[in-house]
Amino acid sequence: MARVGPMPPRVPSDADEKTTLWATLDSYRDTVLWKLEGLDEEQLSRPMTPSGTNLIGLVKHLATAEYGWFCEVFGRETEPLPDIDIDPEADLRLAPGRRRETPSPSTDAREPPPTP
Repeated sequence: MARVGPMPPRVPSDADEKTTLWATLDSYRDTVLWKLEGLDEEQLSRPMTPSGTNLIGLVKHLATAEYGWFCEVFGRETEPLPDIDIDPEADLRLAPGRRRETPSPSTDAREPPPTP
């Protein structure tokens, strides 16, 4: 599949730590979305491993790990992560009946991580 949009931005090598972290996370997020561009619902949700992991589940796992890490590091409570107690690999799959949501970088309302 040919690349449709521009490549994710490079991480600046001469920036402060906070700017570098923010740029690195943005670059990784953009790269994952870039790799998934053009895939249909079936391709995103098709199990790719014996455990049932699929591409959209991998995105869910990345988001859950990032969320949990920032909450732990900055001392914030996390919202309960559903199904993890019942199925430790639940964050690697989209729940049955759930559909993907397509993030839009132009309307994404993310804020930089808080300064400790």
